[in-house]
Amino acid sequence: MFAPNYISPRSIQMNFGFQHEIRHGMVLSADFLRNVETHGLLGQDINRVGTSNNFSAAGAAAAVAGAANATDPTTSAPLFPTCQNLTGPGAVNCLVTNYATTAAGAAAVNGALLSNGLGTPTDAGGVACNLGLGHPCAFGGINQNYNTMSMLFPISRSVYNGLQLKLVDNVANPMRGVKAANFQISYALSKFVNPLAWQGASAPSNAVSANDQDFVLQAADNNNPLRFMGPSLLDRRHQLSFGGNFDVPFGFRLGIIGHFYSGLSSPAIVGDTQSGGQIFQTDFTGGGESSEPLPGTTNGSFGRDFGVSGLNSRISSYNANVAGQPTPAGQQLVASGLFTAQQLNTIGLVAPTLTTAPSNQLIFPWVKALDFKLDWVHTFHDHITITPSVGFYNIFNFSNFNLPPGAMTGWLNEGANSINSTPKSLVGTSIASDSFRVGAGTGVFGLGSPRTMEFGLKVTF
Repeated sequence: MFAPNYISPRSIQMNFGFQHEIRHGMVLSADFLRNVETHGLLGQDINRVGTSNNFSAAGAAAAVAGAANATDPTTSAPLFPTCQNLTGPGAVNCLVTNYATTAAGAAAVNGALLSNGLGTPTDAGGVACNLGLGHPCAFGGINQNYNTMSMLFPISRSVYNGLQLKLVDNVANPMRGVKAANFQISYALSKFVNPLAWQGASAPSNAVSANDQDFVLQAADNNNPLRFMGPSLLDRRHQLSFGGNFDVPFGFRLGIIGHFYSGLSSPAIVGDTQSGGQIFQTDFTGGGESSEPLPGTTNGSFGRDFGVSGLNSRISSYNANVAGQPTPAGQQLVASGLFTAQQLNTIGLVAPTLTTAPSNQLIFPWVKALDFKLDWVHTFHDHITITPSVGFYNIFNFSNFNLPPGAMTGWLNEGANSINSTPKSLVGTSIASDSFRVGAGTGVFGLGSPRTMEFGLKVTF
């Protein structure tokens, strides 16, 4: 649904530059470019389900009482007979002390609390809590007769700033054996930022497209949709390209094109570790959405603000200060007097612990490609020209990694294929990073693909 104040997205582009002819045929261009997109569509839950500032103490108390009196759906026998008819902190203490002494028991208590409304309507079966349970959920939103109500607001924004330099040279007989030459080199120093989209309950298969502002995205924080504004996952800080053609004797022409682009970036996401209660694990801002970046980081922080060592430093700090502790939703339960932080830890409703990246963790490296082509031009009877050619794409066979869509995920607890779990060395009988090496694709023009040879013949008449 579109929000009532819908405005069409717009883009404003400005550039300032100059050109200077250094000598005949040689021109230098320099431009500063700024492109600002505003009023892009971004989904936002207007019911604020899961946000910590819409906490219902009555809903939390009802959830605890419901869990204490929960029954087996098959036999109707009490799940926690010792705790029947107890309410409030006494019921919580009974459940945790008597039934959460094992991993399976803690999961059972966790499930009973969530299904009775300790979290969001999604945790309690997906129906609005007042309708499905007959009482509010602890974090059921502004109107407990509804679940989430996402509307598309024209609030998204992205900004590109770039300094672009280009040198073009056309010259006749530049040296002995070369009849004519055309050469061009360009360089761009740029920064492209946009907001982080909500990552979902599991890692997306294509992290880049899942955060492309040209698609309709869901805000990663319903209270502050642009909170995680940072480098886009398509941002490349440095881009160097060059190419040229050289006419040499006997009708031959040599061509060369090179591309060298700095690596992409990724957010560092703390993802959900269980099927329910995500706001108690990974909603670090209280904005109602889970699977958020490491506290203190933004979109594209990995590869821009820090590398592998910086990531490990932040993970270690997170494990020491955040892991095992209540998120804002959990802090509301503690402040209400229903739970202690230790009790939430026992039943798994706290921030998860993360694993640091290996020292040889794969990063987002530079893209490197150098193409070479040789043509021979010959004309018959003044009107028939044949041009056989041979081309070598990525002639030096540079290894390139992590180009969309086959790029690593930023989810730090995904277990594999992540920015903290993809080593470049042997793992078993395969190389973990090989799955992210750019493949041959379906043609010869794929940027960064392994060395490819192409033969051609053109007839002009």
